[in-house]
Amino acid sequence: MQKKNTVFWWPALIAVFVLLVPLLANVLSDEVAWSFMDFLIAGVMVYIFTTVEIILWKKLRSVQRWLIVFFTALLFAILWVEMAVGLFDSPLAGLQSIVE
Repeated sequence: MQKKNTVFWWPALIAVFVLLVPLLANVLSDEVAWSFMDFLIAGVMVYIFTTVEIILWKKLRSVQRWLIVFFTALLFAILWVEMAVGLFDSPLAGLQSIVE
């Protein structure tokens, strides 16, 4: 029996659970106003990030693993904040207004 490769299912489940937080906030509060495109971009970002993290975690040694995973997570956080509020005033700032 062949072992199934689940490396691509876990990121999808993680993305769904992460996106439940803004979905609930969007439904229960007027303060959060995410569009479909916001959910799509966030879902793709979380899925790609988690897939990369899982692959790196399996391929790298202990010290390398922690450093690379930390800097990948830092890059993800910086990109997320930049797209959300435009902290660094780059072309990615407020990406939703460009997409819509």
